[in-house]
Amino acid sequence: MTADPQAPSPETTEARPSSGRILSANAGLACVMLMWGSAFPLIEDLLTTWDVLINTTVRMAAGAFVLVSIFVVAEYGRIFRGPIPWGRVFLLGFFGFGVNTVIFTAGVANTGGANAAIVAALMPIIGAIAARVINGERLRRATVIAATIAFAGCVLVVVARAREVGEFRGGALLVLIAMSLWAWYSIQAQRWLSGWSQVRIGAMTATAGALSLAVMSVVGVTLGLAGNRHDFSPGAIAIIIYLAVTSNGVALVLWSNGVKVLGVTLATLFSNTIPMIAVAISFLFFDQTPLPLELVGGAVVIGGVIYGQMALLKR
Repeated sequence: MTADPQAPSPETTEARPSSGRILSANAGLACVMLMWGSAFPLIEDLLTTWDVLINTTVRMAAGAFVLVSIFVVAEYGRIFRGPIPWGRVFLLGFFGFGVNTVIFTAGVANTGGANAAIVAALMPIIGAIAARVINGERLRRATVIAATIAFAGCVLVVVARAREVGEFRGGALLVLIAMSLWAWYSIQAQRWLSGWSQVRIGAMTATAGALSLAVMSVVGVTLGLAGNRHDFSPGAIAIIIYLAVTSNGVALVLWSNGVKVLGVTLATLFSNTIPMIAVAISFLFFDQTPLPLELVGGAVVIGGVIYGQMALLKR
């Protein structure tokens, strides 16, 4: 059964989860951050030989295949159980996966994997604002202060990258837009598809997103806007498979479960670990030494996020 879009969020209508579910959700979110943190530099590496749209389509199609495979095994015999709100599924897939991942990938291409990860540390702030707009949760004064501090850090990262490449490319802004779409998806998927398992939500919406991307790619190739660069070498395929299984596959199920159990505001608190993971991998495996101003900006972003977290946990 489809949830009323005006109904209260699952966090307020369901009974308090057991300690076991809370522990499992936290462990799952920790794994998600490792997967997503490693994805930033890997996507940046792929984009040296792929164009944005085709690479995004291939990655998401592979991730959707993984999710559907998990779904078929986990819910065999109940795949089409009950009415399916196809309109909402495709709306979530189009914006939450299609538009979102293209914008995100373009952001990584224009700002770099490590810098994109630093901007992604704003997710706790974005999640709190999204929860306010969609669920009507109160936006605390500390959240506004934290957002201001973190935004200042993002400005420093943008300035550092602009100095390095000699121009402003807007990559950080694109990542912010993508994070906002993801926060919207994370909340609305639980509201609109209430009663569905997290595997089913991920499989259905990711497939809808992959189909949307396929249409975009056909249009892009037809118009000559995409398809000029692609790489099916063993190394590139290995990275795509890794991303499909982890950040575009299993991570989505674990993330949805974390949002369902803990709520989007608490779940996004984990994202402040993404920059450290991404910067470490970029330095260790891709020999990318961060600029001093980028480090300062990253520290300011994380400082703002930590301030917001401490205020939230003191409620």
